[in-house]
Amino acid sequence: MTVLRSQWANLRLFPAYFPPSRVLRDALSFGVHYLGDGRAGRHPAIVNLHVTNRCNLSCEWCYNKGNAAGPSDEMSFAEMLSLVRECRVGGTGVFLTGGEPLLRDDLFRVIQEIKSARLPVGLVTNGTLLDPGRIDALMRQGIDSLIVSAQGGPDRATHARLVAVLRTLANRMRSPGPIVNYVVALDSLAGIRPFLADVLPIENVAVRLTHMSFATEEENRDHERVWARRFGEPACTLQTYRFEPPPGGFDEVVGVLRDPGFRRMWSKPTLSSEEAVAWYRPGFQIRRRCMFVWHSAWINADGNVSPCQYYLQSMGNIREQPLEQIWNGDRYRAFRVGLRQGLLPGCQRCCKL
Repeated sequence: MTVLRSQWANLRLFPAYFPPSRVLRDALSFGVHYLGDGRAGRHPAIVNLHVTNRCNLSCEWCYNKGNAAGPSDEMSFAEMLSLVRECRVGGTGVFLTGGEPLLRDDLFRVIQEIKSARLPVGLVTNGTLLDPGRIDALMRQGIDSLIVSAQGGPDRATHARLVAVLRTLANRMRSPGPIVNYVVALDSLAGIRPFLADVLPIENVAVRLTHMSFATEEENRDHERVWARRFGEPACTLQTYRFEPPPGGFDEVVGVLRDPGFRRMWSKPTLSSEEAVAWYRPGFQIRRRCMFVWHSAWINADGNVSPCQYYLQSMGNIREQPLEQIWNGDRYRAFRVGLRQGLLPGCQRCCKL
């Protein structure tokens, strides 16, 4: 039931990426691909593109903290334009992320090119740089999806400003409006209830409580052993935050999820009550399958294509090969076949399950 709720949330919150024709086509073809040799459809349904790894924040738990691609490695506008042309052929939707995408000077040109290609485009931002001018630009360009990652914490001024930004976006965006991800971390626990109390009443704002993605040191060692055994090579560095959860330290999260006053809120990923309790305990395991690698590609700022943001294992680089070749190349297919055996230990607390 939780998996079905998660899929329904995606269809409801991201309709531009999941038109009925695509949903039907993918539903009919997925089983054939999944049971085959690791080959997915000819083109990914969605590309998650890091336009930059620079950020104006330095959150300790961020998956991108260990990303080695620096400013000098960033793809040029021309290289991104070439990728957009490829995406147009496959009808591939694009999410622009980072880092903080609004730090990139040519971001609005990139968005314009994606919209000109008649592709859906979304933006993931921490919201701190969403001033009136940038909001105006996004509205003029017709952004299809806007995800604001709220970091929480005790700073009431930042809290108030973010709430004001969400009110503005809710009034100016068509339904579904902005999506706010409230990221769970030890230093954001105290701010959960006040934030939800202010944001949930705003119409046309979807609110998601995003569970922290982390791995204990023991879980990381298990991940490296399983990866080496399954793929016959050393594991790439797991980007997930190394963290030892204190006993009972996240009871507040479970309380919030069970609070009937917050019923309009989603969680990311969608968890049962039992899963939510176990998530913040060592040795957590979830009985699900990864579908992300079959429909979505993750492209780093340096052009490297990876299975997801937690595994920056290069499947190829779009500076050297077309995305279509990489997407169903030998490395990608082998990874899908390996992952079909079951989730890796490093996958257990993934937000996409």
